[in-house]
This record gives sequence, C-alpha cells and structure tokens, in this order.
Amino acid sequence: RENRRSVISLSPNAEVLDCCCYAGGFGLLAAKSGAASVTFADAADSSLELVRKNADANNISTGNLEFIRGDAFQLDMRIILI
Repeated sequence: RENRRSVISLSPNAEVLDCCCYAGGFGLLAAKSGAASVTFADAADSSLELVRKNADANNISTGNLEFIRGDAFQLDMRIILI
C-alpha cells in the first residue's frame, strides 16, 4: 500500500518506466495518476497484452503508453533518476 501511495504522489507529469511489468499495476496506476507517459517493458508478449487489457478495463487511455518487448536487463534504455 505504501508503494502504491508513493506512485500516486510521484506520478503527476512524470515519465514512468515499468520494467518486468507483468500486469502493469504500478505503471497503470501512474498513468491514472497523471503521468505524462508510461513505458512498459517485459520479455513476454502475453504480459504486454495483459497490460493493454487492464488499461482498457480501467478506462485508461493508451495514448501516452508505450510497450517494449524485451529483457529489461538487456534493453538499451537511458534512464535518469531524479
């Protein structure tokens, strides 16, 4: 619960990366809490499809969501933590 409260408070206007996203719980919560964009990364197509279904079930627009299939530990992504 504490982690989810943190996501809600940190999400407005943020660019969020949800690695090993499985069902997308944290990333979708960030999107619903006002994130500017959310990128979901997972090695399984089935997980990314589950995120899409969960977004639809929760009336979350996919316009600011990006889906990347690949091993999160091998993807070449530049991340800046603030």
